[in-house]
Parts: sequence; C-alpha cells; structure tokens
Amino acid sequence: MKKKDEYQHYMGMSKLQIFIEMNDQANYYMANKWEYHINTNLFGKKTILILFFRKDIVYKIRIKKTYKKIVPQTLYYV
Repeated sequence: MKKKDEYQHYMGMSKLQIFIEMNDQANYYMANKWEYHINTNLFGKKTILILFFRKDIVYKIRIKKTYKKIVPQTLYYV
C-alpha cells in the first residue's frame, strides 16, 4: 500500500522536476493540480497521487483511493 510519506520527497520540487522524474505528459503543464494513477488493486480500487502547486512548486500532496473511472482534468486554452 502506498502511503503519503513515500511521496514526501516531491515537496518543494518544481513542475519541471516532477515532469522529468515522472516521465508523464498526461497533465496540463500550467495546471495547479496534477494527478498520477499509481496503482489498481485486484478489486479495481485505484490509488491516485495528487500534487498541488503554488508558484510552480509542490506545496501539498494527497493520496486518493476510488473505484470511479479516472477522467483526466486537462484544460487547453485556444
């Protein structure tokens, strides 16, 4: 089971550092909230890592567990 303490090393990191470390382009770079799907257990329960940014630096980390379908929350400006 993934716990919040396992991801505390992300605190204080910039968006670019997270982007490089996670190798993921699913999140909109300018968004203040990034979500990463960490795990799905045998029964379909998903674990999601949520990173909150203030001035492009991580200031809060949350772990969310849900059975719901994961829908990316990307916003694109035209």
